[in-house]
Amino acid sequence: LEGNTAQHMAVYEKYLESAQNQSKNTAPGQISLFETNTEQMADPNLSSELPALKDFKDDAKLAMEKEMLGVYISGHPLETYREVIERASTTNSLEINEIGEEEETASKSLPRDGDRVVVCGMVTGKRTLVDRRNNLMAFVQIEDLYGDIEVIVFSRTFEKCKELLEDDSVILVRGRLSVREDQAPSITADDIIDLKTVEAEYAGRNSAENPAGEPGRPVRPAAPGTAAARAPRTIVKLRVPADADKDDILGKIQILLEEYPGNAEVRIYLPEGGAVRPAGGAGTDAGEGFMNAAAILLGAENVKRGTKE
Repeated sequence: LEGNTAQHMAVYEKYLESAQNQSKNTAPGQISLFETNTEQMADPNLSSELPALKDFKDDAKLAMEKEMLGVYISGHPLETYREVIERASTTNSLEINEIGEEEETASKSLPRDGDRVVVCGMVTGKRTLVDRRNNLMAFVQIEDLYGDIEVIVFSRTFEKCKELLEDDSVILVRGRLSVREDQAPSITADDIIDLKTVEAEYAGRNSAENPAGEPGRPVRPAAPGTAAARAPRTIVKLRVPADADKDDILGKIQILLEEYPGNAEVRIYLPEGGAVRPAGGAGTDAGEGFMNAAAILLGAENVKRGTKE
């Protein structure tokens, strides 16, 4: 169709009314003597020209699609956050809702009941109630790029992040997955963060690493023997949660180190005891971007930064 959505919305009611009037004026099965003459049949009050209007913004169009049709047609509000969602999430609604399905195969690496997970999405609904201690808690519905999932927010977490739980808020949820045979999977939230804050941290890191706007230019560790290499070194200690998939977490830590390279030594403490160094002795810049990303993955209590002489 010619024109944009705003132009179509401005004129469709007039065209609809005209069609209804013609239908009323023509009895079923009857044909007007002039029906074959399109010029005579045309409504003189209607113009074929569309009004000069700017189109709606993308978010407004998407909101109208969702309201009228119940689904998004031309896109998704989270598309602008796709990159940060893929980097920060450990799973999504599609994987979570596949758990326990008969067609699940052994080759799929799906989260399990009790796993600590990170998901990102948009708040689409909230049911607030009072718990046994007379504190507010909430059952929150969030939608990601693949579907919906319920997030249970108990009173302690609710008090800290209740302002982030309004409809259309875009959030990151870190918590524990709950899978029961007689219920849909859900996540019990430990922490909820504004996804725009996470996106800004990624953007700030990229800007710091590329001050001249050169894509793909990473920070390089200091050369051995230089003053920077001889200075007191930062050390980062990471602990793999006891209930986590150790191999999966170690792989994700390695990816983080590749994204945040630097001179700081990294020690990884394992659930069964002992500590290991990352593959290849990789280090990190130990900046806020890395520390926040590691906290999202492992939990803030499992990420420490200090100095090694």
